Amino acid sequence: MPNRWSFYLSNTPNATEHKELTVNELNTILDNSMSVFLIMQEWNHRERDMTYDNGFYQGRKATQRIKDLGFDGGVTVYFAVDLDLMEYQVQDKVIPFFQDVRDDIKIEGQLHNSCNLLIAKHSQHCN
Repeated sequence: MPNRWSFYLSNTPNATEHKELTVNELNTILDNSMSVFLIMQEWNHRERDMTYDNGFYQGRKATQRIKDLGFDGGVTVYFAVDLDLMEYQVQDKVIPFFQDVRDDIKIEGQLHNSCNLLIAKHSQHCN
């Protein structure tokens, strides 16, 4: 049995499946000496999802969900993009999307190690 479990921070709006981590689930995991890593992904499976508004919204929502779950900081959240892209699409869509996530998290005062999941050659865009 793994000691670390991955969970989504939220449900995708208008989706039928429930994937959002609940406080009860989190407490059960922690009470059993296990840990979680948190994933934020709403949509992010089409190129058109990579917009300023979606990035900013997801940064804001992740920050709120962390608070709702009772975390008081120091939490790493992995923002997922689930689609196959060409290099130019990464440059034109994904990097700006993560910059927008970062912009919201910066506003909330919660920024730590932004854009860690972008591949190394793009890291200069995520400062």
